[in-house]
Amino acid sequence: MSTIAEMNYAKQYGPPKSSNIFLLSVIFTQFFHVSLQLSGFYTIASYIFSKSLNHSKSFQLILFTVFTYLLISYYSSWYQTARTDPGHVKIVTSQFQVSQESGLWCKKCSTLRPARSHHCKYCKKCIENFDHHCVWALNCVGRRNKCYFYKFVVFTLIDSVWAAVCARKMPYISKFRKICNYFPVLFSVTMVIQHTAQICMDQTSIEARAEKLKMHGTSVRNNVHAVLSKNWLSFILIPGKQIKYPNLLLNENLC
Repeated sequence: MSTIAEMNYAKQYGPPKSSNIFLLSVIFTQFFHVSLQLSGFYTIASYIFSKSLNHSKSFQLILFTVFTYLLISYYSSWYQTARTDPGHVKIVTSQFQVSQESGLWCKKCSTLRPARSHHCKYCKKCIENFDHHCVWALNCVGRRNKCYFYKFVVFTLIDSVWAAVCARKMPYISKFRKICNYFPVLFSVTMVIQHTAQICMDQTSIEARAEKLKMHGTSVRNNVHAVLSKNWLSFILIPGKQIKYPNLLLNENLC
């Protein structure tokens, strides 16, 4: 945020609130996230190399290869979600007479912004096609990294399902722990269904909550291609694959 924008923000909205509560929530969320994933990966690894289950060496090798692929895909998609610019709107001083009612002017960071952009209260920036601020990745999810976030939740679901299946087949794991392995599955299923529907309907989470259900005049196929590219299957299956998006004009509405 520019100095002028910061002064305008402080003058109009007052000094920023204490971030201690948010910081604690982030620490707790990250600890919870890491604990769940390490527990799931440990369960899968224990199943693969369990002596009591008498897996053959060739079967262990196949399972370990799949496990390694899923591990790389999971963490690479998380890293891309966390490190990719979600679509920060560059500060543009108002040399144009733009009506505030048009939604193209952000009072908080004093800049023009493309349609369907929103201001993130945590990053204090406007984000193109702002979806939400992801506490798992410590980054906003917007137009330029929604694809990586979607890939991240897909592999979270796959890993969670595999961990739950492995736990069920291991006799020495307690019933309580087996039940606990289903909670990440339920959460991941909900996330995948939610964001698949939103991508197909060309929506963000904010627009979905506001019940803006129209599909902006485009087909499901075009909506999927707009987020995940035309080669969407290879994008999901190949770890670390990138997508480049064209720059938006200030008056451009994604359709």
